[in-house]
Amino acid sequence: MSTYRSYCRDQAVECARRARLAASPEVEHHFEELALHWLRLAPPERRARQTAAPPTCWQIFAPVRAWWRSVRRMVAERAA
Repeated sequence: MSTYRSYCRDQAVECARRARLAASPEVEHHFEELALHWLRLAPPERRARQTAAPPTCWQIFAPVRAWWRSVRRMVAERAA
């Protein structure tokens, strides 16, 4: 993996971590979008042969989004 690709991936992981720790939905959304931006910047891997397609950004961050939805639901239920 190239250095630049690793850097982009590391930045995406850090943004996803910050999204999980965000105090508001707006900040969470901002960091999720930033993480997706970093993943789009990462150059594609070179492959010696054709293999299965890599997971999309949405597939990578689906567990994070689902977790935040459940957290928001819990907070809303407690506030009501």
